[in-house]
This record gives sequence, C-alpha cells and structure tokens, in this order.
Amino acid sequence: MEDKQNTSVKNASEEAFDVTGFFLECISYWKWFVASVVVLAVAVMFYCFRQTPVYEVTSAVYIQDNKGDNSNILLESLGLSSYKKNIDNEIEVLRSKNQITDVVEALNLYTSYSWNSFLRNVPLYEETPIEAVLDSIDVRSLKASLNIRIKPQNGVFHLEAKTRNVRGDEVEICNTTVETFPYSIPFHKGFIRLRYTGDTIPTVDKTLNISLSNPRSVSKSIAGNLTVAFASKDATILKVVYRTPVIKAGEDFIKTLVDFYNIDAAKQKNQGTEKTQQFIDARLDSISKDLSVVEARVEEYRRHNNLIDISSEAKLYLEQTGFTDEKLAELELQKSLVDYVEKFLSIPQNEYMPIPALGIDDKDLAKLIGEYNKSLQQRERLLHSSSESNPVIVELTRDIQTQRSLVLKGVESIRKGVEIKKRDLSRQDKIIEDKIKNVPQYERELSDIMRQQRIKDNLYVFLLEKREENALAKSMTVPVARIIDDPDSTGEPVSPKKILLLCAAVLLGVLLPAFVIYLRMLLFPVLKDKKMLERLTSIPVLAEISKKPGNKFFVVEK
Repeated sequence: MEDKQNTSVKNASEEAFDVTGFFLECISYWKWFVASVVVLAVAVMFYCFRQTPVYEVTSAVYIQDNKGDNSNILLESLGLSSYKKNIDNEIEVLRSKNQITDVVEALNLYTSYSWNSFLRNVPLYEETPIEAVLDSIDVRSLKASLNIRIKPQNGVFHLEAKTRNVRGDEVEICNTTVETFPYSIPFHKGFIRLRYTGDTIPTVDKTLNISLSNPRSVSKSIAGNLTVAFASKDATILKVVYRTPVIKAGEDFIKTLVDFYNIDAAKQKNQGTEKTQQFIDARLDSISKDLSVVEARVEEYRRHNNLIDISSEAKLYLEQTGFTDEKLAELELQKSLVDYVEKFLSIPQNEYMPIPALGIDDKDLAKLIGEYNKSLQQRERLLHSSSESNPVIVELTRDIQTQRSLVLKGVESIRKGVEIKKRDLSRQDKIIEDKIKNVPQYERELSDIMRQQRIKDNLYVFLLEKREENALAKSMTVPVARIIDDPDSTGEPVSPKKILLLCAAVLLGVLLPAFVIYLRMLLFPVLKDKKMLERLTSIPVLAEISKKPGNKFFVVEK
C-alpha cells in the first residue's frame, strides 16, 4: 500500500506542470509580454543608432604561381624535392602586420577624424575641415594615443588635447581657445600643427575629434578586420575582404596593400641582382685600371723600340695564338667566377644571401645557383610573417643547406676541369711558340704584352655586357600580384545587423516574461481548481466550498 502511494505521489509530481494552465496564465499577463517586447525593441534600435555602420569592401587579387616551372628539373633529378611557391604562405605575407603598417603610414591611417554627432561619432576620410600635420614626431615611438577635440563656441574654437602616461592616467596636453588656424600643439619632442584643408576655409559647425595613434597598434586593429582567402580551391586568386566604416578608405587600403606587396616581392627578388651589380662594378673598376696600364706598356714599347708595323711572322703568330688566347681568357674568367662563388659562400655573413649569377658556362651549376637563390628569397619573405621555428621554414632551411653543399661540389668540379683545360692549352701554346723562334725578340715581347691587353679587353667587354643584362633583368621585374576585381562594396552595412538584433529582441521579449511566470508558478504555486489539487496530491477530494466574492451574500446568483 505504501509503495502504491509513493508511486502515485511520484507520478503526481512528474505531471505537476500543466502546459495548458501555463499558457492560460501567460495570456492573462499579455501586457507584460507587450511591454517586454517594446522595451527590448526600443533598446536594440537605440543600440543600432549609436553604433557606427561597418561595410565590407571586397576585391579579387591574382597571385602568380610557379607551377609548371621547369627550372627545378635538376634538383628533382638529384632526388631532391623542389620547393615551389606556397600560396598559403603568400596569404600570410599579404596580411602580415609589417605590410599593413607600411600601408597605414602611406595613407596616414594612424590619424583618424570624426564628427561628434548626436549619440555617436561619424568617421571622416579625406573630408575633414581641419587636418593634423606631424612636425619632428616619430609616430612609431608613441606609447599612447593622443585625442584632440575641437569645439566651435561663439565664433572661436575650444581646443582640448589629452593622452595617457605610462601608468594609464589621463594627461591633459592642451586646453585653450583658438580664434583661427593654423595652431601648433607641442607633443612628444615635436609639434602637431592643426590647419585648414584646401584653399578656402571650411565650415566647422560641429565638434571635431582627431585621434593620433601608433601605426603598429592601428595595424593590429586593421588585421582583425582583414580577411584573405582562396576564391576557389584550385585557383591562385585570392578574395580580399576588409571591414571599415568608410568605403573609400577600404578601397584605398586594399589597392595600397597590393602595391606594397609587389614592392616587397620585387625587393626580395632583386637582392641577387644587387649583389651581382656590386661585383660587376668592382671588377670593371679593377680591370679598367689594369687595361690602362697594359695599353700604356704597349704604347711605350712601340715608341721605345720604333715598332710601327708587325712583321708577317708576328702576324702569323698572332693568328695562331688568337684562338688559344681567347680560350685561355674564357677559362681564366670561369675560374675567377667560381673562385668568387666559393669565396662568397665561405663568408659567414653571406650564409643566407643570394649568390650573384655572373654567367657561369656550366648549365648545371647555373641552375643550382638559381634554385639556391629562389629558396633564399622564399625563406626571407616567409620570415616577414613567421619565425625560424616554423616547420615550413625549418624544412626550407634544410633544403638550402643541401643546395649549398651541391653548389660547393659543383664549384670544385668546375675548377678542376678548368685547370686541366688550361694545362692543355698552355701545352699547345708552347708548341706554337717553338715554331716561331725566329720571330724577332721585339715582336715576341710585343705580342706577349698585346696578349695581356686582349685578355683584359675581352674580360672588360664581357663584364660590360653582363652589367647591361643585369640592369635589364632588374628593370623587367613583373609584379607578383595584380588586382583583377577592383575593390568595391555593396553599400549595405554588415554591422550592426539590425534585422537579426530586432528578431532577437522580440524573441527575448517573449521568453523573459514567460520565464518569470514559470518561476512564479514553480516557487509560489496557487490552487485554483479541483483538478490542480488532484494533480499535486493522491488524497481524494470530498467536496468544494465556494468563496463569496466581495460583500455579496449569495455565492451563486444565477
């Protein structure tokens, strides 16, 4: 009997909540629901009105990839994995804070302007009536932002400037009245000059706010609003999305960001070209001096020994030795080039510097040097947006070390080959000299001097050609990225989302009173009829006693 009673009590407690009764109770308090929905809807509308609208500016950027490049065949034939451009890494380079900081400084985005309108600020871009110009201030050294407030009052302007110290306390820099502009505010070992924009004096009828911040902190804020992703799975086209309260500022930012990305890519690509130019200029200067000395010796020898014309035997000697001399000059040049490469690699400071390409005849070594320089350029660019502990950079560094050892082995092999060829040519040259022992001493000595002149002259002409080729390659740098879809916006703000917030306010306005009514029924239950009492207890109901309403005598009148 006791078990049955406990079971009935348990079932009664499980069925204690009456959905119909709860629904009827909510209907009886319909005014609560209407008031709750109206209050929350008004609050959401007020919130949306105070927020500055944010727009999305989108653009499509094409990034050149080196897929299909046959320059890596040599490394692949040696069993090494060829390192190709990783577009994922290019995305990180494009949105790196260093790149964004350069754009911020180029567009002066570290200085923001806004009207202090009713309940919110209206941002300005290229339309401010008064601009702030920095004079002898290193903006990157700013520790805290400077906020300037210009308020018109009875034909004059009340000027107020505040910043914060290292402890975070607010510090007043300036608080004065200005009749007209320009006006200078001393700040951070320099001045901030406030002046009118344009040739005519613009109207300033509202409070103007000017904020000056460190470009690095501004770039961090911009990076959070910048999204770069693939437009499709297999394409190298990137979709760039930037959220900003001013559409024109977003369009200028994306265009300038791509320009700086191309400048950085060209700078990295031309590093090897710069080193080559320096080497060629140094060698040309040295050879020019040697050539002047040799030509002076020829002139002095002719004048001292009265040599006006070369005898037929000397001409024959020159013709026979001309080919040998040219070959010796070429071999000497190749030896000089490989010696320079070996010396360049032996300097610790050049561990991650590109090897100048100077026209080494050996195609395999030239390809190895080209791949080595490409890997160094890729590693340098990745380090702008990551650290040396990144797995991609670690793997690339290991490949670079392998390529470096291959280059050194190639240099040693070429040097040995050059030495063997030089010995063979010297032996042939000696045979020719033995055949012309009857050449007069003067002519023989003159030909020796002229041989040195030809070697120097050939080397000088060769370096001049290489300098022109190097300058042409430097001037023909193709941009890595180009915009194929100009930055644009739909003109509809993406934040705040008014419809979504209003729907959430209506839903919350319905749920909040319902939850209060539910808690009231749960914590303070009221017995309203016989059925509710039967649900709450297993004790049978014997009778119901009616309650007399008010002061009436009869409970039931009809």
